Order: sequence, then C-alpha cells, then structure tokens
Amino acid sequence: MLKWIVGLLLLINLGVLMWILWYAEPEVPPIVERAEVAPEKLRPIGERGVHLQPRAPKPAPAPATPPPEAICFRLGPFAGTEAAAEAGRRLSELQLAYESREEKQMTVTGFRVYLPPYKTPALAEAARRELRRQGFRDHALMTEAGLKNAVSLGVFTVEGNARAHLRRLAGKGFKAQLQFLHQVKSHFWLEVRPRPDQVEALRALAWKDAAVKLAPDAACAPVPPAVNPTPAGKAPPTDKPAAGTDSPG
Repeated sequence: MLKWIVGLLLLINLGVLMWILWYAEPEVPPIVERAEVAPEKLRPIGERGVHLQPRAPKPAPAPATPPPEAICFRLGPFAGTEAAAEAGRRLSELQLAYESREEKQMTVTGFRVYLPPYKTPALAEAARRELRRQGFRDHALMTEAGLKNAVSLGVFTVEGNARAHLRRLAGKGFKAQLQFLHQVKSHFWLEVRPRPDQVEALRALAWKDAAVKLAPDAACAPVPPAVNPTPAGKAPPTDKPAAGTDSPG
C-alpha cells in the first residue's frame, strides 16, 4: 500500500512540473514609450556642416557680498579729561561708539640762557658783579640739581630772542649757553567708529576748540602718530623775558 501512495505523489509532482514548464506564460518586460523622433531632422555626425557644440556650463554661484569695512575717525586733540568727557557725552547722544586715548608728548616750553656752574658760590657771585658792570642786571644764582652755582640770565619763550641775548653776552666776553626747557603734556583723543549712516551726523558736529579736528583713521591705531615738538621760536621775535629773577639784562 505504501508503494502506491509514494508513486501517486511522484505522478502528482511530475504533472505540476510539466504544467509550469509548458503552460505558464513568460514574464514580459514593461513597454517604455519613447518620444517621437522626426527622421527628416536627423543628420549623421560625419556629414559636412554638422558641428558638435559643448553644453553651456552651469553658472557659478554669485559670491557673497562682503560686509562693509569698518569706518574709523580720530577726534581731537583735547587739552584735558573734562573736554574729552564732554565730547564723549555728545557722541553718546548720537549713539556713536568711541574709545578714549591719551597721548603724552614732550613739548619745548622755553629757552634758558645761563652761565655754566662755577666751582664755588663766591665765583658765581663774582661773575654776577661783572655782569652788572657790563650792563646786564637781570640774572640770578641757580641752585637746582646739576646747575648749582650756575647763573641764570633769562628764560625766553621765543628761541630767536634767546639766541640774540647769547650774542649780546658773547660780545661782552661771557660764554653763556642755551638750555631747552621741556614739559610732558597729555593730549586726549577719541576714536570714533560710526556706522555708515552716522558719518554725516558726526561730520556735522561743531567744537568750541579750534584745535579739535575730525580726521579719518582707517587703521584705528591705539596710539596717534608722534608729533615732533615745535619750538615756539617760529613766532615773530617780539617776546620779552619772563618776569621774575630769571630775566636778561
């Protein structure tokens, strides 16, 4: 009985296999529709007059617009902290950003004519008597460090006047010398960084001190450029010696 069952199963499997191989329809690939081509417009590549044209390259992306460069101005100089602070308040009212800078500058403030130090006060007093005898009456004994027992013959604010007095003394036999007097002065500046729409308002500001100027400064340097001291001798030589004991004869 078992043999008949096994044989029956083999026949069934064989029939199924024959049906699949003979009667099953093969899979057909899908049909892709193509665009219609006008044959009269087609020309072989090798035909005369046919030129290959490269495709136009894609346009490069436009570069990003750079931000506007910072604008910087230097305002000053102001003679003191109060004047600089007042200017800062005016800038703040216009919402202008700024920074304060201090510049220390060595300035020539005067010119002293003097006889070099003598070894003893007695010799210095003898020189003073001779000065009076020669007609030079304004002079004084100096006691400051480095010039003790020297004789001051006057302090001038105009270099030309000081040198003229040197020549008068030399004409009477006195070998006087000229000393430049210096003083360190502080000047204050404001570095202003306005927005482009604030520049006109900044330029329109007026200042009481004629020395205060507004000038562009692209670098916004922390320290303004050094200015050489300008001796007062450039003024017309109409100066008189300073009042007091340090005055020429």
